Amino acid sequence: HAPNRQAGLSEMLCVVGRLLLRKVLTCYQSSLEEEQNQQLLLRLVLSHFQAQTLERQVQHNMESLLEEDSVPAKSGASKRKLKKDRRNKRAEACSDEAHDETQVAWDEEHELTLLTQMGWSHCMGSSAC
Repeated sequence: HAPNRQAGLSEMLCVVGRLLLRKVLTCYQSSLEEEQNQQLLLRLVLSHFQAQTLERQVQHNMESLLEEDSVPAKSGASKRKLKKDRRNKRAEACSDEAHDETQVAWDEEHELTLLTQMGWSHCMGSSAC
């Protein structure tokens, strides 16, 4: 009976080993997928903030053009001069905005709101396998 029992135990150990290995690989794959999801989420949030910045820039440019159109053109001002003034004003606004962007604080509440809207819930630590 001893050889049969030993063969049975050996086979059972192999089965348990395969199950444990499968569990470890599944956990590892889950953690990799979670990390990829976090990276994608970070890209999505950054893209959202970049889009907001571009929208503000477009709004500012549109207001600037409307303001120029509302000011009556002086008879002595040439189109070239107006264009040059507009370009200088836009460059100045861009440098001011770039300076402002370096000092923008990260709004965690806004970030959490965005994440909640995208279907993500707030959790601590990594998910259990």
